[in-house]
Amino acid sequence: MYIELSKSEFRDAFARAGRKDQFSYEALGALYDYCQNVEYSSGCPVMFDIGELCEWEEYDNLEAVKAENDEIDDLDDLKDKTEVIEVPPKLSFDVNGNKIYSGGGLLVREF
Repeated sequence: MYIELSKSEFRDAFARAGRKDQFSYEALGALYDYCQNVEYSSGCPVMFDIGELCEWEEYDNLEAVKAENDEIDDLDDLKDKTEVIEVPPKLSFDVNGNKIYSGGGLLVREF
């Protein structure tokens, strides 16, 4: 039996599993989009398993990945070694209506 989850339900499932703080709000959205794309491109439903999705780690930027993995030279090199999801920055506005971008980063699957 399969239940289709919305992006909000996907995020809520992480919170209910006690993993609310494992990924940022934006990273969970990017991970959801990734799972949706895998599902649509394969034509097969994706089984939602929080344990499996926890094989991913969120990094602020490529430099943070390189600090933990000295064999990584650049983003293309990282993508050759594992799956990478680029997390878009969060857009907000200040009181004057100016755009403020914050967050963003990379989700990297364990390798």
